[in-house]
Amino acid sequence: MKIVFLSFPHTHPVHLEWAKSVADEIILLKAFDSPILSTLSNFFVLPKIPKADVYLTENLLQATWLQITGRKRFYNSKVITINADPFFYNPSKIRLQLVKYVDGIISCSYYIQNLAKKFTKVPNEVVYPFANTEKFLPLNPDLDSHNIIFVSNLVPQRRIWEKGVDLLLQAFRLIKKRYPDANLYLVGKGTEQFAGKDGIHGLGFRSDFRDVLERCSIYVNSARIEPFGVNIIEDMCAGLVPVISEGCGAKEVVSEVNSSLVTNDIARRVIEIFKLPRSQKKKISEKAKEIGSRFTRSRSVNEFKQAFSRIIEKVLKDANR
Repeated sequence: MKIVFLSFPHTHPVHLEWAKSVADEIILLKAFDSPILSTLSNFFVLPKIPKADVYLTENLLQATWLQITGRKRFYNSKVITINADPFFYNPSKIRLQLVKYVDGIISCSYYIQNLAKKFTKVPNEVVYPFANTEKFLPLNPDLDSHNIIFVSNLVPQRRIWEKGVDLLLQAFRLIKKRYPDANLYLVGKGTEQFAGKDGIHGLGFRSDFRDVLERCSIYVNSARIEPFGVNIIEDMCAGLVPVISEGCGAKEVVSEVNSSLVTNDIARRVIEIFKLPRSQKKKISEKAKEIGSRFTRSRSVNEFKQAFSRIIEKVLKDANR
């Protein structure tokens, strides 16, 4: 059985490692800011894509592009896709029509799996992404500080809404009233635009921000839709107390630390944590580290290989009925 992975040059490193574990060949398509331009340019790439029994794609748009534009060429092939983006969050009718071209799904959280199950009955397995545990576990946060950090890529602009940055800024204003020495550090592409406001530091993209993490006590994510959130796990590995919204896929993991850390009332929960004695914050920090340490590369890749095999088995079984 030949397996080919299709994606764009900016493939998520976790997805690339997953693909390497099962694919015989990896094909990177051309990517442009315009989806239409990407589709048109890649139309001419179709003849160069090798025929395969199974195609693995990084998202559903790539999967449907493959089946629609190359329907005759890939008619007998099966398409498995990674579900790790907001595709199923309030999908349009057109998007829902595209789902029929997918034979199986691997979701990055139960939260995002359940969204997909509302619209498609194809086999759907969950595999959690891995985090850079080795990089962050040695860190020691300043649990006595009133400093908060949020890490995310806010490019393109629509991600500002998806990541709930406006909600985070509203929450921080309330926190700042109670704790005037509080600081909010924003790390990632596009965060520079929020710099200069009282106590808000938009640091932009930084390949290494461990020094910032060690100044903070809490990691906050107020996303409206976050399929998983690897940064949540990595900051847990650093020992920060995670406070995240109901819109984050990693809420399934954070709830293991303490269910009260998953809330849409971010400001209230952060203020409550600031009030805790250091010994109690230390216990939460240590538990976050312990749970975060489980998200290793080897474990995630192995789970992906097993999930992929189960889906292939189900898809082929259904095809032979």
